[in-house]
Amino acid sequence: MAAGARADGSDAFARPLESAWDVRLVVAVTAAGEKTMGSTAAMEHTARTSPYYEAWVRGVDGDLTAARAAITARDLAALGVVAERSALRMHAAAMTADPAIIYWNPATLAAVVRVRALRAAGTPAFFTIDAGPHVKVLTSPAQEDAVAAALAAVPGVTRILRTQPGPGASLIESTS
Repeated sequence: MAAGARADGSDAFARPLESAWDVRLVVAVTAAGEKTMGSTAAMEHTARTSPYYEAWVRGVDGDLTAARAAITARDLAALGVVAERSALRMHAAAMTADPAIIYWNPATLAAVVRVRALRAAGTPAFFTIDAGPHVKVLTSPAQEDAVAAALAAVPGVTRILRTQPGPGASLIESTS
């Protein structure tokens, strides 16, 4: 991965991590329709107006290093800690923008509370939330059904999606 030197990021690139790790991501969908502000505009606004944006950005390199190490070690708990920390810091920066950007709804917070309760009871479950209200939960294949059922029972969760790692990116020939 290289951050690039251009201000617009057009020279940045990433490489996939080699991983055949069997993990699951369970998504709690908590809203329908368009977001009030798109991700790019929201991050630009946050960068300009949040007093916490720079602190979040300063932590990204350390989080990436920790995430890569966790993936290499197949350490779900270590990866989950990084995912949760990064998501919460990003949303904290957005919430402190002026005016604030708040993507979460009551179901978002309820799903986070449910994930923490699952983990306290011994289920390996770790949340992340991108620029939106939906909660994504990283878990083991053995716990996928239990996590999906627990999230489906959260008031305001409208749908559960499940996914897992697939093949790497590849180029295909366009048919159009």
